[in-house]
Amino acid sequence: MKWVEAKEKVILEHGIALPPQYMEDARSVAVRSPEKVWIYEVPQIHILKHPNLKSAVKATQLISPATVGLSLRYGIFIHSNYSNDRYIAVHELVHTMQCERLGGLYAFLISIRKIHSQNCV
Repeated sequence: MKWVEAKEKVILEHGIALPPQYMEDARSVAVRSPEKVWIYEVPQIHILKHPNLKSAVKATQLISPATVGLSLRYGIFIHSNYSNDRYIAVHELVHTMQCERLGGLYAFLISIRKIHSQNCV
């Protein structure tokens, strides 16, 4: 959880505010506070190195070398090759909305873990 919060902080400090077209998209998928969402373009979304987090990521397949977007509440990483891909942005904005609705990052991550465990049974 600390990793997620730290990475969200990096995005909010170094990213850019949502462009106008994405603000409209955020509203259309019911993000309550689209003005809080920032996007940070990166050349690669890195797989976690911490042993506990690495095993969780491996088990859930949430982050892989093929990951092109990652929403961390109000911070969104987008792979630079996909920075103009509106579909990717909207997909990540839906995760932002889910974080808001579920009560934050922790509740969102727990819900993903539950869904994944149900699908793997």
